Amino acid sequence: RPKSTPTPTASLSANGVPTEAVDYDRLKQDILDEMRKELSKLKEELID
Repeated sequence: RPKSTPTPTASLSANGVPTEAVDYDRLKQDILDEMRKELSKLKEELID
């Protein structure tokens, strides 16, 4: 993750793409992380 965070911002601003895209990427990551947490919880519940 440390590598990927600074690179998109630099490339996006260089390409002239709105900075909003970076926020969408962050949102995506947050949602994916939350989903993984929930899925692992469900797995543990099913195993128990």
